[in-house]
Amino acid sequence: MNDLGGHNKITAYIKRTVKRVLSHLNKSVHDPIWHKVHNALPVASCIVLGFLMITTVWRGLSSDVALDMYVDGKMIGVVSDVSGSVGAIAALEADISEKVGVAYKFDYEIEYKFTTARRRDVLTASECYSILQQYAMNEVTTAHALYVDGVIVAANQDEEAIAGVLLSIERDMFEKTSTDDKVDAIYIANQVEIKEQYCLNQYIASAQDIALETDDLDFAVVKTETEVTQIPYDTVYVKTECYYEDVEFCAVAGSCGEQISTYTVEYVNGREISRVLNDEYEVLTPTAEVIYQGTAPYPKTVVTGRFVWPTVSRHVTSPYGPRGNSHHMGIDIDGNRGTPIYAADGGVVVFAGPEGTYGQSVIIKHDDVYSTRYAHQSKILVKEGDRVYQGQVIGMIGDTGRAFGCHLHFEILKDGKDTSPMPYFAGK
Repeated sequence: MNDLGGHNKITAYIKRTVKRVLSHLNKSVHDPIWHKVHNALPVASCIVLGFLMITTVWRGLSSDVALDMYVDGKMIGVVSDVSGSVGAIAALEADISEKVGVAYKFDYEIEYKFTTARRRDVLTASECYSILQQYAMNEVTTAHALYVDGVIVAANQDEEAIAGVLLSIERDMFEKTSTDDKVDAIYIANQVEIKEQYCLNQYIASAQDIALETDDLDFAVVKTETEVTQIPYDTVYVKTECYYEDVEFCAVAGSCGEQISTYTVEYVNGREISRVLNDEYEVLTPTAEVIYQGTAPYPKTVVTGRFVWPTVSRHVTSPYGPRGNSHHMGIDIDGNRGTPIYAADGGVVVFAGPEGTYGQSVIIKHDDVYSTRYAHQSKILVKEGDRVYQGQVIGMIGDTGRAFGCHLHFEILKDGKDTSPMPYFAGK
């Protein structure tokens, strides 16, 4: 509304000025020419001055305060305020960063100077972006970028040139290590990618100038390894009547075989990351172990190596050891006359008959270590040389010899010397 009011005032002023000029001309129409010119000069000056004033006022009313924007000293256009251009620069930096795969900064010198401009002459945000983009694209080139573990390290126009650099690094590393160790191959273990994209000029390098610090790289070492392992042998059991039951006899000793396995093994920084079996073959066949297991029943007279209680009664009337001023060489077991006496284990009867104070006595030899004596019997049922089995009745309880009442005097002799019988019956 203010602009429209000013426009009307200017229009009215122009009309009044024109009327004054025409009025002066009419009054001077009958005067001489020199007189007309003389009178018209002030009027013409007023017209020119009024026109200049009108033009100036009109321009002032139709313009806004703005900023001339300069990039590296060159004016690129007029912007309404700083925030618009800052936003355009931020958007441009984000777009370029996404294209080149690394953070980009619009590093040109930016200046602003106050001015006035018509609205139609002020740059829009997109126009400002486009002009700034022309500067930014001078720093960008389409090339092949080399990434190591997701980070761009160099770029070159020729993809094969980059691949050649990587191959050369692997070849040099192989030559350094293969002489010291049996290495089949070496390759860069990092995640390596080559992408065609926009690249910042600062990353563009010739093949000779692409430098990768080998200390920053991981290398995979590929080796062929040989491993000798044992093949376990089998055990074969053979039933036979040549041996008593519960007896096992090793007829053939088993022996392990051997096999050789070859692997392709990969190491990264000394740590094994994969192992693939290539081949394996047997170099020594295992020999099976053969064990015979007896099935024949034991004869009744066989020695078992275990003693059983020699009579029905378990009442011990006199234990083993000191008794008064003497040493009791066995134990006395209470029993009625005629009660059976059993062989404590299988063996051979080496004595059967009267034996001094023992009265009617029997001695059984079980093996080279143990013998047993059964004294004070009322009746002996075996004779010397008989083979008896464990639990066989060998006589009857009595009180012959030096005895006070019917009982069984029982001894266990170890290597011919008496020993306490009770530990041999412990837990029974």
